[in-house]
Amino acid sequence: MADAPEAPRDPLHPLRNEHLTMLAHYYRGEIQRSNMWRQRLDATTNWAIITTMGMMSICFSSAKPPHALFLLTNLTLALFLWIEARRYRYFDVWRARTRMMEAHIIAPMFLPEGAWLQGDWRKRLAEDLLLPSFKTTLLGAVALRFRRNYCWLFLLVLLGWIDRALESGRWPALSVLVGAGVFYALLAAFTVAATRWKVEDGPIHKRVAGTGGDWLS
Repeated sequence: MADAPEAPRDPLHPLRNEHLTMLAHYYRGEIQRSNMWRQRLDATTNWAIITTMGMMSICFSSAKPPHALFLLTNLTLALFLWIEARRYRYFDVWRARTRMMEAHIIAPMFLPEGAWLQGDWRKRLAEDLLLPSFKTTLLGAVALRFRRNYCWLFLLVLLGWIDRALESGRWPALSVLVGAGVFYALLAAFTVAATRWKVEDGPIHKRVAGTGGDWLS
């Protein structure tokens, strides 16, 4: 006796019941990776704040304002900003996956009659699993973290530098003033330009030329 044909799947229901258990474990793993990279982001921000406060305390405790130390503080902040932007790109990969599953799998469970959102999210998620890609450019990540956190740290260093110079009456050399002015002018221009940048995708690891997708076969 021939087996009865399998009942057709509901086109609005994206998953079979036997897949839900696997998805629960997969979702938990993606959340864990997202939290791990989030902790790395927070650690970098904490390093930047502690370093800034330490250098500022040294600058205000000395008899003469150490202008070179203010410049070093700005350069250190720029280094932390670059590191945090790189970490944010990886965090955004896992965050985007979890948000896609939350929007297309978990959220429909709470909608009337289990209405599923339309779109090619399954194909996009599968492609991202096969070839993970960044969801934002490096400069876009730098701009985002700068607007969220580091602009206030740079501003704090600038205000502290000006206050220390006014208090002591000792201003840096003209070349230092020009260099600092150019640096902060570039920061201001960067802040304005960053709001207009578009987010672009990019591969996490560049493939070696000629390899193609042989590893999938």
